[in-house]
Amino acid sequence: MKESNELLASVAGANEAMVGLYLYWQSKKGLKEVHRGFDLRKRGNDSSIEMFVEIEVSDNLAYCWWVDVNFKGEAWNVEGSLLKTENGEQHVLSRLLKIGGSSLEDFTIELAKAIKTIVDSSKQFQL
Repeated sequence: MKESNELLASVAGANEAMVGLYLYWQSKKGLKEVHRGFDLRKRGNDSSIEMFVEIEVSDNLAYCWWVDVNFKGEAWNVEGSLLKTENGEQHVLSRLLKIGGSSLEDFTIELAKAIKTIVDSSKQFQL
């Protein structure tokens, strides 16, 4: 049960940090809208978590900080990206991180670092 609690606490902490990022952008003036999402999925024996914060600057321009967490058997990986949507087309502006491993201890440490990278990147972003 201890490992389950560690995993859940790690994911909940990441979600709380993304909520904080959402609130950060929501407090900024001049944005059309701010969105956030958290999705937990199971596909066969694999699981994934998707988290994002998106800022809409105008009808035709948005930026999104995206985190993708995948679990396949004993292995896990975390990827983070900054995406830009312009005139309906989305593309990757920057791959902010890609890490992986197999131990729960490493996962909890690396997920916290990954989320910090995403949050820091977002807060340093200049419109």
